[in-house]
Amino acid sequence: MITERPAGAAWQVRVVADRAPLFHIEGELDRAGEGIFDSMSPVGAHEIIIEGQNHAASPGSLAHELWCLLLEVFRDRITDLKRDPRIRYVEIFQNQGSLAGALVAHPHAQLLASPVLPHRVERELRAAYRHFELKQRCLFCDLIRQETKEKVRLVADQDGFVLLCPFASRYPYEMWLLPRHHHSSFEVAAANSGMIPSLAAALQTAVRKAERIAPSFHLTLHTEPSRLVPPVLLERWQTLTDDFHWHIEILPRVEARRKYLREEEFYLNPVLPEDAARALRES
Repeated sequence: MITERPAGAAWQVRVVADRAPLFHIEGELDRAGEGIFDSMSPVGAHEIIIEGQNHAASPGSLAHELWCLLLEVFRDRITDLKRDPRIRYVEIFQNQGSLAGALVAHPHAQLLASPVLPHRVERELRAAYRHFELKQRCLFCDLIRQETKEKVRLVADQDGFVLLCPFASRYPYEMWLLPRHHHSSFEVAAANSGMIPSLAAALQTAVRKAERIAPSFHLTLHTEPSRLVPPVLLERWQTLTDDFHWHIEILPRVEARRKYLREEEFYLNPVLPEDAARALRES
């Protein structure tokens, strides 16, 4: 499958299937039990989203208009794939530079549509639900209020979006980009055409700051899971609209992760988020 968004005779953003996909759109889930274990087929989608025709460009150097088009493609691909009742989650991420694991220098993002939730997203959903159950407020909205008030970990506040370094950051100069207006779904919020230009400008700011810190970074978009599949979080699904808040995480890679830290999910961050935010504000 190939999707093009033409500009005159030339394309600007192109979506192609990965040559060695992790998930395949054909087939059935074929859920089966193996003793106490469960198995299923790798049904889903794995797509490459090519960002312009300039091989030497960096994501931060892309024109604002191209970022707007790119976000529209993100929105449209997520919306389309979530119509498939076999797919539980659609994740879009970008690895830029060798330390982030990029194998191709040409700017591109990847899309993974899977029948299961990514582990980190599931933990976020559970944490957001617990906070809402206790306080009847969105965890991320509370975070935005605190960080914009204190300003010590705030990097930028522009056009309805907040860029901050999270408390106890996993990586040096880790940033989160969050909309001030609460919404659980990126693709639904992005249906408002007025949001795309503002988000493109804020994301471009974040990416340029990341590139000034390090040539390698990882970027990922967190949105709500599909509502067409049976709930896996039981009653937690009933408050999803209120307790989850879509956002984008940008993780500059200034050094390779130690193997034992990566495998055991420990994080050793030598840069305090308060110091990181100060440096990023000034960059």
